[in-house]
Amino acid sequence: WDATAKGQNELALQLFKMAYEQETDSDKKAEAAWNVYVDYKNKEKYHEAYLWCEKTARFGFVKAMRILGKAYYYGLGVIPNYRLAAKWFKAGADKSDPTCIRLLGECYIHGKGVLPNMSKAYSYFKTAYDMNEPGSYYWMGLAYRYGAAGIEVDIQKALNIWLDGQNNSRCLCELGKCYYWGCGLAKDKELAYKYFKMVSDRGKDFAGN
Repeated sequence: WDATAKGQNELALQLFKMAYEQETDSDKKAEAAWNVYVDYKNKEKYHEAYLWCEKTARFGFVKAMRILGKAYYYGLGVIPNYRLAAKWFKAGADKSDPTCIRLLGECYIHGKGVLPNMSKAYSYFKTAYDMNEPGSYYWMGLAYRYGAAGIEVDIQKALNIWLDGQNNSRCLCELGKCYYWGCGLAKDKELAYKYFKMVSDRGKDFAGN
């Protein structure tokens, strides 16, 4: 840490690696591995970074599990592997990480790394939603908008969920669609454009779907 504070990053990297090899305490080993991961990620050496991220995840560090799952799901610095993505999301979900719970639901709804299972997917989405996980608002809104996994269609409920979840770009996009087509409310193309532009301004491409 002293080397890091002094800007001696290469020395710090070597010391963290030595700490990982020599420490016997699992928490300290995980902390050392995490710092090596951060160093490599900052240098955009993603392959090396995720190897160290996996070392950290194996010690039960939930944030590393979530990052590793996303890396395998989206192919960030590693070859995409949905089975491994689902494995790490499940590991994080078992530790009650709300994002991992929602992402595991996405694996089940798309059949990526696991057999497709809508009921199981929405069970995870509902759990994440009850924990106020931002991405889950989109999925629960869809459930009420179209009816899914035994949930009855309730367009007003869907709109309320998406309004509550406006921090999520996919919720904004769905609100824009509803105003554009007049689903559950009066058509308002100007307001639809406002929501689509909010998505666009965040650098997301959902408004083009």
